[in-house]
Amino acid sequence: MYTLNYIHLFLYVLILVASYYATYTLIFPLNILTCVPFGWSLYAMVSIGHDCAHDNFSSYPKMNRILSYVCLNGIVMPRRVWILEHQFHHANPGHPDDGMILDSNSFLGDIKQLLLSKHDTKPVEELTKLPLIVAMLFLPLYCLPIIWITTLSSFAYLSLATHIVDPNIRELDHDSPKAAEDIALNIFPKSHLFTFLAGGLNIHATHHLNPRWTRWQLMQESDNHPSKKIETVKDYWYLIKSR
Repeated sequence: MYTLNYIHLFLYVLILVASYYATYTLIFPLNILTCVPFGWSLYAMVSIGHDCAHDNFSSYPKMNRILSYVCLNGIVMPRRVWILEHQFHHANPGHPDDGMILDSNSFLGDIKQLLLSKHDTKPVEELTKLPLIVAMLFLPLYCLPIIWITTLSSFAYLSLATHIVDPNIRELDHDSPKAAEDIALNIFPKSHLFTFLAGGLNIHATHHLNPRWTRWQLMQESDNHPSKKIETVKDYWYLIKSR
């Protein structure tokens, strides 16, 4: 049940280390290309933190806690804040205060929204990002915007795009419970490649149905529920382009 999670983690770490080393050692313009897998791998590691925060990554609670701390505190935000915001998201998806919904209708707007989103963090909690910041400063400065744009784009279109539903999730009745199929999509739920790239967050309606299911279980359970599926590249592109 947890094997796929461990395989993904191993490959994520491998790509993270290899792409960072390549970006550090290669010269322009080759290192521009390696910025992309490095930026994506940061998102991928956060997806591991997401699973650990839901206690569905491993059967060992201590491993879930340690990995969630490393992957969340070290890259995006304190585990404490992530859990509070994510619990609110699961309890009130689409609520005006739910920060895990794309509200823009353009690429630049999406990046700006994610970049400027505010979180209730304390300055001392940001110190856990120092190892990543120091590591990034060893890279050419022109690489940094590419890395972060890739990371933010991955967040936007590999996970948050699953909440692009009709009617708009912001317009739903937030005083009553919502069915999983009304608030999220399953995008390429049977594709091992896309599930790997999206960190399992592509099978999102099923995830909202039961946040404790592992990535393997999400793939298996996606057939058993009436959630809308996106299963072609054309439909996926249309989803993002026409919202």
